[in-house]
Amino acid sequence: MGNTLNSIDQIIGLQNTELYNGTKYVEYYRTINENHKFFESNDFLIGSLVYSNQYYGNVPLKYDLDADDILLDISHLKKFPVLKLYKNRLSEFSIKGKKFINIGDKISKITKGFHEVLWFSDDIKLLKKHKKEKLKRYSTKFVHYEFFDESSYFFEYNNQIYSLNKKSDLLRVFPVYRKEINQLYNKRLVKINPKENYILIFGEIQKSFEK
Repeated sequence: MGNTLNSIDQIIGLQNTELYNGTKYVEYYRTINENHKFFESNDFLIGSLVYSNQYYGNVPLKYDLDADDILLDISHLKKFPVLKLYKNRLSEFSIKGKKFINIGDKISKITKGFHEVLWFSDDIKLLKKHKKEKLKRYSTKFVHYEFFDESSYFFEYNNQIYSLNKKSDLLRVFPVYRKEINQLYNKRLVKINPKENYILIFGEIQKSFEK
């Protein structure tokens, strides 16, 4: 499906599709080092997205982790170089092989917006909310900002989203699998590589569902 739609877009021109429907992006925060606010890179990265129910592939994107905005490079077509896409029209996107979904602001009271899908099964989704917090820095000549990771983890089960900060968050939702969780939860690994430990736990829970 994606290849077909890409061919159609090439024929009519992307600027004539729904993708070029957004607002002008304005950068408010000067940065001077690698502590920028974007996902993976300060440069545009080739990705894909579903916008207004239409798939678009091979488009230059940036994910702003401070404002939770998706930016599109349109410097070859417009006077202003960057377009900020409307969040409520963007259901999912991928950058560097990592998939993000938009849970909006209605499905959960504890988180909203775009989340990376780290792992999923028929019953459970493991989600990561990428976020960067800004710090204001002063120098003799100007003010600049640095951004630092403040990401957090969640999981979706039975159409509800739960925080995932500690073992008790798992035990509260899956009390019947206390033994499996206690055996697999590794406090040291969670600090170093939470994704790996959480996938191990949810994989075991999913196996139990299927027995």
